[in-house]
Order: sequence, then structure tokens, then C-alpha cells
Amino acid sequence: MNIKRLMFATVATAAVLMILSPGLAAAQDEPGVVLDSPLMPPESDPPDCDHLLSAYATPEGPFIFETDMGLLMLIDPVLKCFQDVERSTPLPGVEAMVFTAVFEGTLDFMGAQTPFQLTGPVLALAGPAGPRKDVSTVEITEMVLSGMVGSVPVIVRENPVLSTEGETTVTDLGSGLYHIDSFFDVFVEVSIDGGQTWDGNQEPVMMELYSTSHPLPMDSQKAWSSIKSLYR
Repeated sequence: MNIKRLMFATVATAAVLMILSPGLAAAQDEPGVVLDSPLMPPESDPPDCDHLLSAYATPEGPFIFETDMGLLMLIDPVLKCFQDVERSTPLPGVEAMVFTAVFEGTLDFMGAQTPFQLTGPVLALAGPAGPRKDVSTVEITEMVLSGMVGSVPVIVRENPVLSTEGETTVTDLGSGLYHIDSFFDVFVEVSIDGGQTWDGNQEPVMMELYSTSHPLPMDSQKAWSSIKSLYR
């Protein structure tokens, strides 16, 4: 078989597989993860934050802030590595979770991009979403994540006015395994002057729980379309 026929056969086979099994290509983009514990936050107190099975990522686009000094974006943000987890029950049916988290990605300020990693405390409340015991509503009520990005002190905090709310569904698969779907519609504020001034995202950014066994959904390609929508 010559090279041209071999290439044609390879492309044709790939096309047939995509037609017969469309889920193969889409599966990597589907949210949710299988873990050996139903507890939230997922993978609480991991021994190694560099080899996690799950993380929250943004499939719909970056965080965009219109500051007095120019446009600031948090591109490809990931929320992960939930440590020092403490759980309590302040009200019947309500679970409070206090933990530290890692928030990382790329900070874009007026076109100049710098990787960032912020850490800090988070307080989340979970309660029943209705009669189904496998579904719960979750709200992040407090969050302050900080760190140095280059020489700039950056702080991201939960918006004190707009609520960050979401939902978690835990499905018992048997054999000690659980499929977890979880998302938040996130409103935060950012400061790049040590907390003197704050700017918030005006539209919620969805963060969903994904498996890290394949590349997380990245929003870089959606950044410019998101910017353009601001000025239509």
C-alpha cells in the first residue's frame, strides 16, 4: 500500500469512528468525576496537590474585570487542593465547610499575561435541594484568596453583594465509588493594590468539577470573544 492510500485509509477510519461513537470525542469535555468518597469539598485534605483527580475549571470563559486602570482577566482559572477541612452542622440539614484552597491560572492585565497562584480560606454551606438526597445546594459565603503575582499583591474574594451559589449531585456507583457532579456560578472581586480598591465580574462565571485524567477545559480561546461582547 502506498503512502497516499495509507493516509486515506487512516483518515477514513477516524471519520467512521467519530460518526459511530460521537461520545468518544465529547467525553473529555464532560464535567463530573468518580472518587472514593462522597464528601465535599472533593478530595479533602489531599497528601499531594500535584496529583489530584479533580479540579474546578471554567468551560464558559474567563473572569473579566473592568478596572480604572484597564481590563483585567483571570484566564483558565482552576480551583483545587482543598486542605485543612473542618465540617460542622450549624443548623439541621445544613453543613458548614471551612477549608483552604488553591486558585491558579493566568492573569491578563491590558494584554500582559502572568501566571498566578493564590491561596486562602473558604467557607461554604451545603443544604438539601429538595426531596432527592443525592442533590444538595451549595453556597460559598466567604472566600479570600491572595498571593503575589510578580511584584503585585493580588487578592480575590467572594463578592459581598452577589452570591456564589451552585449544586452538587453525588451518585453511589457501588464498590465504594461515587460519581460527583458539582458547579458554582461564581461572583468575585479582585484587588491588585493590596485591598484598597475592588472590582467585580458583572456576569457569573460557571466553575464545574472535572476529572484531571484528561486536559481541563480551557477558556483562552473564549477570552477575546468575551471582551468583544462587552463593547457591542
